Amino acid sequence: SKQEGSWVVTGNYDGDTVTLSYKNVPICNFSSEDFGFSGQDIYTFKSALLDVVESDSGFVKKVISRQPAAKVAALEGLFPELLK
Repeated sequence: SKQEGSWVVTGNYDGDTVTLSYKNVPICNFSSEDFGFSGQDIYTFKSALLDVVESDSGFVKKVISRQPAAKVAALEGLFPELLK
């Protein structure tokens, strides 16, 4: 896993899915099928993802908004700072 502040990005055993978490709560999964990373470059993808979430609050809001409505509501309740 790779961590920056309250954000953590972890890869699964097969190296085909990356999970973005905030304060140990999973926010979103990113699959290699959708984002084109391989097991060999998963570390680069994880680093780039952390860079984006640390520097671009609009990206974070967009990722959260694309989650199921119940999850969005729960995340808003838990972490209102992410949606400011």
